[in-house]
Order: sequence, then C-alpha cells, then structure tokens
Amino acid sequence: SSLDCSWDSTTQNIDCPHHTYVDRKTGKLQTVQYTTAPFTRPLSKEDKNTYYKHDDSRKDNNGTASFSYFFNIGGNVPMDDTLKKDGCATTTGSDPNDPLSGPAAGFQKDDNRDFKCHRIAGDITKSENVVVGPIEQDDPAKGFYMTVKGGDDCKDTWRSQSGGYYKRSLTIRVFCDTSSDAV
Repeated sequence: SSLDCSWDSTTQNIDCPHHTYVDRKTGKLQTVQYTTAPFTRPLSKEDKNTYYKHDDSRKDNNGTASFSYFFNIGGNVPMDDTLKKDGCATTTGSDPNDPLSGPAAGFQKDDNRDFKCHRIAGDITKSENVVVGPIEQDDPAKGFYMTVKGGDDCKDTWRSQSGGYYKRSLTIRVFCDTSSDAV
C-alpha cells in the first residue's frame, strides 16, 4: 500500500490517516476514507457481469491494434470461459521463464492474436500489489486512485532503455463530484 493510505481487501475500505478534514455536521476532525465497494462487479444481485470490459481498437504506427481489457475495481476478475479460451488461465510476459496463473485484477487480450492474453495486474488480495491514495494530495475530495501491481513482465524496449523487465500494473482513478447538484 502507499505510504499514507492503505486498502483492506475484505472491507474494501481505503484509509488515509495522514489526510484529514473537518466534518460539517459534527465539526470534528476526521481522517479521509474511501471505499471501492460500490464499483466492484457484480454491482447488484441483478448484475450478471463479474468484471468490466473495455474494447480498444485503434490505428497505430504498426497498423490496426485491437485489444480488449477485462478488469474489476476492488476485486479480482473471475476466470470464465471467455478468458480461458483466450489463454488467460496461464499467461507469460516477455520472460518465458516467468508464467503467471491464479487470481488477477485485470487482463489485456489481443484480438488480433499476436500475444493472446496478458495479466495487467496481479492478485488484488495481496497487499503488496496494491497502492492507493488521493488523486490530489492537497484536495482528497477530488477522488482516489488504486494501482494493482504484479502483472506479467514486459521487456522495457519501447522506452529505448536496455535490459530489464518490468511488471505490468493497472491504475484506476475514481473522481468524486462534490458539487451541490451531485450531493
């Protein structure tokens, strides 16, 4: 977790003890807290979706790129038939000696079949994988970010740097609307 905030995978609460505000009703100093619970799929008993899906198709320097992202906020993505058939049960990044399996908060699928599937995050229930905090340190009411580390490795050649492997990670930012209309 981050230096000034922590996340509990059981309660889905983010606690930021070094960030405080004065409660308008009580006039007392309170620590800043957020929760990921309202965003975790399924969203209700009627919601049949167990993760979010985002399709990202675009033309880049290499032609057409078509990716699908599967992720959850505050939870791991369950391994269903869609992910299993596309090779997501066990994934391998740039280093073939480092395959990953087990729970993950996010996956990237290559719809053009160049690499099939990558973990873009690790297991969200492992505290060492999660970093959380306010989007703006001086104004915690703006919202929070959550980064889940521990995905497949990626050889760092696209930044023109030599050598190492870096683990993929997923960052989600949740912006809060504190306007009088929203409240």
